[in-house]
This record gives sequence, structure tokens and C-alpha cells, in this order.
Amino acid sequence: MSLTTALLALGLGSATGQPQSITVIEVAKTKGDSSAPFGTVVGMVEIGPGTVILADDKHKALHRWDVGPGRVSRFARSGQGPGEVEVPVSLARRPHGGFALYDLSRGVLLFDRTLQFERRFALQGGFVSNPKNITVLGDGSVVVAGGRLRDPRHLHHYSATGDWLESFGDPPAGLTSTYSRVQTSGGALRALPTGFLFSVGTPLRIVQFPGNTFASPSNLAEDTRLLPPLTEATVTGPPEPQSKGNPTFRWWHDRSTGVFSLTDGRIVNVVTRFYRGDSIWDLYNRNGKHLARGTIPRAYYAWDLAADGNILASYRDPDTDEAIAVVLRLVLK
Repeated sequence: MSLTTALLALGLGSATGQPQSITVIEVAKTKGDSSAPFGTVVGMVEIGPGTVILADDKHKALHRWDVGPGRVSRFARSGQGPGEVEVPVSLARRPHGGFALYDLSRGVLLFDRTLQFERRFALQGGFVSNPKNITVLGDGSVVVAGGRLRDPRHLHHYSATGDWLESFGDPPAGLTSTYSRVQTSGGALRALPTGFLFSVGTPLRIVQFPGNTFASPSNLAEDTRLLPPLTEATVTGPPEPQSKGNPTFRWWHDRSTGVFSLTDGRIVNVVTRFYRGDSIWDLYNRNGKHLARGTIPRAYYAWDLAADGNILASYRDPDTDEAIAVVLRLVLK
């Protein structure tokens, strides 16, 4: 059952009345293999029904999670050989099956529909720092969300062999330091049958690109009350013990972490507020009209929309700092 079908079956968003609030239910979760828990979860992608690949940049590995039996195994280990990883940071499906990994040290690694390593390529012009997301477009080209050291724009587009093609989107004007502009750039990406969606990290703005380039973007929705533009003050936190009294950069500042298009064209957007310990889930129609919102008391990072309509996400336990992967079912009420 698709997410759209499930929502309508529950009377959530029918023609007779719009939903008022969103909540989520955890239908599965894991901390990893009992002998080797996840170090981090920085990306998740469904590669088949009930089968998920997770990226762990702390342990420098990819993990495979078979959700039904709850089995977690190592998919790719640390190294420089074919299919091995060094700093895996973002995952995305490929249009015809398989998946792509962005690795800060190794570039983009491609795995085919049989999950065999196919090839890798470096990104022309250097790596994208603190990348937020990656997507593979219909022509095989790749978009990475995040700032480059000499180009702090939000998005960077590369050919299927890694040649730089174009960049898009200036960071907020209130960020004056190069460091802040680079490290906060990016947002959530989602490939569509034609074109793709981009939810700017902050301020909240959902942009649709109609094709496989950055040409002719249209703004579908914007909410600067929920996510106002960043300033140097809002990305600076109080001094930490190791900072010797200097302010610290707020790496986990509020931002959009997931944007998904449902089968009927409606859009789900997720804003993660790590320091507050919650996440904001919004539903829009295909034209950007706001339909529903829910504040969930857990700071979920949303990564992928599964074929059955569930959302693949992760969070950090606030008490133990353990990284936990979850499968979420959306419920509108």
C-alpha cells in the first residue's frame, strides 16, 4: 500500500476535509549489529523491499539492514579498494536501480541494481564540504547539496563522470564569514520522474526544477517564520570546554533534512531541530499550498521514502548519544 493510499484509507486528506496534524509511528528501529553498533547514521536508502543501506562516517562503513528479521550486516568496509569507503556521507537511489554514495575522500561511488560496485568518479573542482544530500537525476548526472570551499552556493551539478556543470543558490546574506557560508549551505534533495525538488536548508523554501539542469526553477513554498534566514549569531553557540572560551559553530542548527513527493504529487517536508529535540513535518499540495503540520518530540533526520510509503530516518538518543535508524509511518489526524 502506498503512503497516499494509506492516508486516504484513514480519512487523512480526503476531499471532504483537510488533515489538521501530522504524527509518526516507529514501525522498526535498530542501533546496528549488537556487536558493532552504528557510530553515526548520515544517510539511508531503500534498495529493495525491506532492505536498507546506511552510511556511517564514524566507522567508515556502509551497513545493510534487513528490516523484517532485524538483521544488520557490513555492506562496505573502510579502504581504498573497489567498493570500499573512507568518509561515506550521503546516499541516493539511481534512476534504473542501485544506488550512489558520496564519499568525501573517494568521490561518488556507483553500485548497480544487483548491489555490485560499478565504478567511481571524483568531483571536478574539489569536494563539497559538510554535504547535506545527494541525488541522481534521470540522465545519470549528480547534484550535491552543500558548499564548496571556493563556492558556497547551495547546489552543485556534475556529469555522470564528475565534470562540474553548474551551481545554484546563494547562502543567506546574514552569514558574513566564508566558513559559515560554506558549512551551512545545502538542504534536502529528491529526484522526480522529471526534474527534482530542493528544500533549502534554511530559510525554509521548497524549489522545483523541471528538468535535469538548474534552469527555470520555481518556488513552491516558503516559511521564514519556521526557518528564518541564518545569521552569524544564529549559527554560533556558547563556548564549550575544549574551545578555550571561544564561541562554537552550531553544526546541528535547525534546517530542512527531508523532502519527498508522494504518488499524488503532494509533498512532505521535514525540518529537524536538534537542539530543541524535535522535528517539524509539513504536508503541501503539488502547488505548494500548506495542508498540515505536526511537531514530533524527536529530532528525526529524514533520508528516504520507501516503496511502501514509509519514511527512512534516524536520530541520536539524547541520553546516550547512540545513533538509531528507524522506519516511520506517517499518520495524519
